[in-house]
Amino acid sequence: GEDLDGAVEIFTNVVHEAALLSNPQATTTALGRNVHVSAEIRNLIRNKRRLRRIWQRSRNPIDKTNYNLATKQLKESISEYKNREIGDFLRNIDINQRNSEYNLWKATKYLKRPVKQNIPIKSSQNSWCRTNKDKADAFAHHLEATFTPFSYNSNVEPILNFLDSACQMDLPIRHFTPNEVKSEIKKLNNKKSPGYDKIDALVIKSLPKKGIIFLTLIFNSILRLQHFPSQWKCAEIIMVSKPNKPENNVSSYRPISLLSTLSKIFERHCGRLCRQPYPRQRRFHRNCLHL
Repeated sequence: GEDLDGAVEIFTNVVHEAALLSNPQATTTALGRNVHVSAEIRNLIRNKRRLRRIWQRSRNPIDKTNYNLATKQLKESISEYKNREIGDFLRNIDINQRNSEYNLWKATKYLKRPVKQNIPIKSSQNSWCRTNKDKADAFAHHLEATFTPFSYNSNVEPILNFLDSACQMDLPIRHFTPNEVKSEIKKLNNKKSPGYDKIDALVIKSLPKKGIIFLTLIFNSILRLQHFPSQWKCAEIIMVSKPNKPENNVSSYRPISLLSTLSKIFERHCGRLCRQPYPRQRRFHRNCLHL
């Protein structure tokens, strides 16, 4: 079991290093361009913060007016910068390319997307969460109090013993082949969010032949050792706000679990193989049908 967990960790680290070396490190916007704030906007931001400090100390109406003018000037400069960037992007779209419509739709979706605000959260003690750690602790305490394990009674123990007993008539699942794993990888949805390991469908589809063979060895080792890797049991919890609920309360959010995409491939392919009998069983079924 420990060797299998180590192999999964090595595979995850190698994929992360390869993805880090293959992708550019510059931060990009939703339109796929690098983010470069001009020196003029940076100076306006510094001036606005300086005037805000002066007004907070003096509370002078003249200082308040200067602060408001600096804020208005900064907003106008940012708006002009965004309009100029979007105009340059739209002018550079080549209508002869196959993905020109996709780029135009991407730009339109970016313009119509609402601004996501960082809503403050109140903890169970009715105090404001100041940091991300405070928010995580508040949600953790709420989920711990909401989702409690079921209490087992005496009738459950015979059922567990029956499930743990070996079934001699049940044949083991046959091992995977690299071609079967590759075919399952092709069926992945690129829009699905990855788990905590941040390995999405696009990264898995870019694996070379050696990576697919190594992943197939991991899958077959799980079947042989009957041990599921502990890393694939972990899920990333995302809190989604409920509609028409106050966003300050922790009870107004519902959790969703994001599992590892690699574990989804194994479970999906393993379930498909469980429904397929062995070749000898298939011949037996055909003979029964002829009889």
